[in-house]
Amino acid sequence: MAKIFPAFVLLCASWLIGCSQHTGDAYLDSVTVALLGMPDVELSAEQIANVPYPNAYLTVGKLPRAFVVLNYAEHGQLKWISADHNLFVMQQGRWVKTIGLEVNLSHIESSHLDPLADGLHLDGATWHWHADWDQDYTSGRDLISRFKVLGMESVAVGPDKRQLLAVEEQVSEVQGEFSYRNHYWLDPNSGAVIKSRQRMGPKLPELEFVLLKPFSPKESL
Repeated sequence: MAKIFPAFVLLCASWLIGCSQHTGDAYLDSVTVALLGMPDVELSAEQIANVPYPNAYLTVGKLPRAFVVLNYAEHGQLKWISADHNLFVMQQGRWVKTIGLEVNLSHIESSHLDPLADGLHLDGATWHWHADWDQDYTSGRDLISRFKVLGMESVAVGPDKRQLLAVEEQVSEVQGEFSYRNHYWLDPNSGAVIKSRQRMGPKLPELEFVLLKPFSPKESL
């Protein structure tokens, strides 16, 4: 069985951290707690609902699945922190920065809007962007993404099953040195990314993310 810490531990720790941080346009000053299971953490619908902050499952490579709570949100970015203090920054459903991994994604940029921002019109979309990692062998690369909608799928989202729109993203280095694929499962009504499997770059581990309780910009402490 997975080892689960009581919900009040999350709440108390969140309160302590919340007393010391008050920055950002929109924020959730909560401590992030990762609960490592053997092999994966598994929470009930009641346990998920009892956590008063946005939360998710996060799996890094072959490590056990963790339960994470949103650290804070600002400027359209959601920032999640694992129990070992690794930072994962998401924007419009895409990971845009990591801190604490063996090789980190340090920066991405584009002169065009990420197609994931308009998730209901992804089929056939292309996107040119630039990524930097903190290791010389992969830093400063120009990339192109090509999106393909695969159709509706029944997907486990925590204890529930949901009908989500499956999308594949083929990421290729412009000079043809490498390519990899990301997968997303979107809410068919809003286009929001509910689940994803994204690589941080060539030969880097895949991050699987499952959004259990979403963040609302109207939320506050």
